[in-house]
Amino acid sequence: MKIVVVGLLLTDLATSAFANDLALKPPADFDEAAWQAEWEAGDTDGDGRLSREELRAANPRALEIFDKTDTDGDGYISPEEDKAALFQWYKDRQSASAED
Repeated sequence: MKIVVVGLLLTDLATSAFANDLALKPPADFDEAAWQAEWEAGDTDGDGRLSREELRAANPRALEIFDKTDTDGDGYISPEEDKAALFQWYKDRQSASAED
């Protein structure tokens, strides 16, 4: 659940540009299997999406950015929305490092 929750928390530092670009490419070091395992651990009801309650149980601080990550406004975070937020964070972090 660390990858999912960390991605959600750090998304708050990223711009909201990811909302328009769900097709971001994963970073070279992205571990799909680790992400999937943590996603499944967080998705306690197994419906393939994270509700506010599931996110609250995993990390209450992540609720602060729930609405930014839920780009379609359906009240749930889909795997695609989570990955878009995480990948945008990686992209922003890489850009910031390049500027230093």
